[in-house]
Amino acid sequence: MLKKDDVEQFYRSYYGKMCRLAGVMLHDAEEGRDVASDVFAQVAEGRIQLPPDREEAYLLLCVRNRCLDVIARMKVRKRMMRHLTLNVSPTMVPVNEREQKIERMLHYAENEFAPQTLKVFQLRYDRKKSYREIAEALDISETSVYKHLSKALVTLKKFADHDE
Repeated sequence: MLKKDDVEQFYRSYYGKMCRLAGVMLHDAEEGRDVASDVFAQVAEGRIQLPPDREEAYLLLCVRNRCLDVIARMKVRKRMMRHLTLNVSPTMVPVNEREQKIERMLHYAENEFAPQTLKVFQLRYDRKKSYREIAEALDISETSVYKHLSKALVTLKKFADHDE
């Protein structure tokens, strides 16, 4: 684990560059600062170990990977929002409430779905894979893919109905 002085030195040296990278990737300077801060928090907690003499490159790599996670999450949120919008009656619901509901549903899916069901769900809605591509990637039948997705959507609908 790094000493507090080392973490502070890295922070002073690399934080600006990390924020700029994240801001460019996310098209949002504030979100970029959050990502850079999260990475430094993990370094300070010892959850990220920096390789000697490659600290800057590793920190930037961590920021890039975190940004990719954020982007993927945004894409899933948008697709779920579009899917939910198509499957509900046209009512006036404030956007922030709808986004909060989608966040709760994603959190529920990540924590409650069986691992295989979650993988199938993410491949379909996050990566836009076809049933055949998912079946090949996970070495299961297309029928299994259908069953996992059906189960996931029924479970999410029950959660959404209960959550209202």
